[in-house]
This record gives sequence, C-alpha cells and structure tokens, in this order.
Amino acid sequence: MNQDDQYVANKTDSTCKAFVPVGGKPMMIIRGLNALAVSDKVKSTISCGPFKALLPKYSELTKHIERGQVIWMENQDSPSRSAEQSFTRVHEDSRKLVSFWRRAKEQRKRSWRLIAQALGWKAVLSYLFGYLMLAQALKNISTKTGVRGQAITLPFPQVGIDVNKVDDWLLVESHLEKY
Repeated sequence: MNQDDQYVANKTDSTCKAFVPVGGKPMMIIRGLNALAVSDKVKSTISCGPFKALLPKYSELTKHIERGQVIWMENQDSPSRSAEQSFTRVHEDSRKLVSFWRRAKEQRKRSWRLIAQALGWKAVLSYLFGYLMLAQALKNISTKTGVRGQAITLPFPQVGIDVNKVDDWLLVESHLEKY
C-alpha cells in the first residue's frame, strides 16, 4: 500500500483504501460489487484484497463471498500481479491482456505513447487530429490481446474520481451528499 493509500485508510480506520466508507456505504468496494452482482452481463467477480483473516470485520463483503457472488483472492506484491492472478483464474489466455495492461499502465500519463505502443503511429496521428474513434481503438486492442472489451459511458463524470488521497475521498463524499 503506498503512502497516500495508507493516509486514506488511516483517516477512516480501514484496513485498506478499498474498504474506506463512501457515501454512507461501509466500504468503497461494496458499491462496485453490488453493481456487478445485479448485472446480467457479469458471470463471475474476483476481488483481491488483504488477508482473508481480516474479512470478518467487513460483514457486507463476507456476505458477497459466502453467497458465491465474489471469489476472494489475497493481494500479491503488486496490483499488476494481483490482476494477473485474477485474470489467469478466469482464462489462461488472459496473460496477453495482463501484459498489455502493464505496458499501458506504465504509459498512462503519456497518452500518445500509450496509443503508439498499443495501436501504432497511424492511431497516434488519428488521436492528435481528433479522428481516433473509441470503437475502432477497442477493436484493435481486442485483436492484439484476444480479449473483447467494451467501453461503458456514464453521464456522470464524477464517477471517474480516483480516490488516492484524503482530499480525493472528501471530494467524492461531497459529490455523493448531493444525491
């Protein structure tokens, strides 16, 4: 857990950042798990987190696990390794996706480099001139990784707030108070 994550967790007396309460729900992760549980598109959900011995403190998460709605796996030594372990549990071929995701994560702050590595220079030029279409980019990524992906567009840009610091958490809380 990095220092900012630890500050968010400590501020709320939580085991980890995903267990921080948000908008009256006892854990940030529960919002996502509840949404996945009611979707007819999701066949299974795997979640990685702290040692299983800590789970009894979080009854709502434990209920998801006991009902078979969530397969619980302990964290690996990095998010990438946790993702790789999760993906390979679903399907062996998903290692390609994990490899692709690692490269994308390394370049996420340099979008043109990310696009160049993922889709090639023609796509970079399309991106720079505003012609790169999301559907085509996803199709190309699917071709490269062998995994079909789909964008989910939402009318609320606030859902994209990444809670990495206490200030981020407070911002999310202030948005959720409005709803």
